[in-house]
Amino acid sequence: MTSAFENISDISYFVAVIFCISCNILLLYLVYTKSPRHVGTYKYLMTFFAVNGILHSIFDFITKPIFLMLEGNEIHGNILVYFVRNDRFPSKWWAILATEIYGFFLAVIFVIFAVHFIFRYWTITKNPKIRFFDFPYFVFWIIGSYYFGLEYSYILHVEFSERPDKTEIIKPKMLSDFGYSMDNITYMAARFVKFSEEQNQLIIDWRQVGFYFAAVKTMILSLIILTFCGISIMKTIRKDLESLQSKEKIKLELNLFLALIVQTIIPIVVIYCPFLLMWNFPIFLGIETARLTGIGVALYPGIDPLAIMFIVANYRRAVLNPFRRIVLRQNVVSYTVRDISSMSRSGSKIGPTN
Repeated sequence: MTSAFENISDISYFVAVIFCISCNILLLYLVYTKSPRHVGTYKYLMTFFAVNGILHSIFDFITKPIFLMLEGNEIHGNILVYFVRNDRFPSKWWAILATEIYGFFLAVIFVIFAVHFIFRYWTITKNPKIRFFDFPYFVFWIIGSYYFGLEYSYILHVEFSERPDKTEIIKPKMLSDFGYSMDNITYMAARFVKFSEEQNQLIIDWRQVGFYFAAVKTMILSLIILTFCGISIMKTIRKDLESLQSKEKIKLELNLFLALIVQTIIPIVVIYCPFLLMWNFPIFLGIETARLTGIGVALYPGIDPLAIMFIVANYRRAVLNPFRRIVLRQNVVSYTVRDISSMSRSGSKIGPTN
């Protein structure tokens, strides 16, 4: 990796973590000070989302993960590698721990996307199951989200951790392309084929394949739920638009409809597509390197709160009012200066003459 790429990557992660933390703290402030009455469980769902978004951003910034696919040969197959630099941590043990915690919050973020859309779907379709978002049931959504996070972390630790055979494959490429020795990095790697001495050829490593799909199932299920709920909600809102007579209600429903389209498209483009490229296409298409640093994933926990702030009218007014006051104040000052200037010119014209 070139020095320029490293610098750009570091700056991008720094901007992403500041952006995400700021947006989520602002969202928490709005949720607890500007929420409409009877907002109910939605307040706690937003809190859960914001807190985990902040934690994910922090560990994303700490680890600055790099993903790449190393091309195989007649002795070993393609190997998917995710690594971090050890010089960012007090010791290798801390590097491993931070990497696994990053994986934990990454999986949790994917689950929260799905939970968020389930909540919206049940709310807009007036499904009686919405009661399962009330306490004490809401606790189970939190436990379920963290279960998937723990499962993902466990798979990273047990199956994709460093091993001598993987290290031998990764070592030459890491040194030639990045200038790192294996002592400089901590990695997780998935190898999907292995060399069989008995058959004298490469064979599929079904154990690694199974654990790989166990790891990415969270992302796949989340995408399926997001797509299904998003399309179903949009269909429901379109039906409501056709039956409404009031212009105000039509405008409200239309705004919600457009906002939902944006909130469905943004995560698909910013987070799901990059991860599908990162985790799947390099494997099946044989791309040698996929040096994707997950900047889109790092940014998204800050982008979604912005969308929420502008969907909920109370939050939108609270965010925009200070700017409106500044604009109005500038206009008043501008008009005052203009009036004074006009009066001065008028006075000079009608003043006494000798």
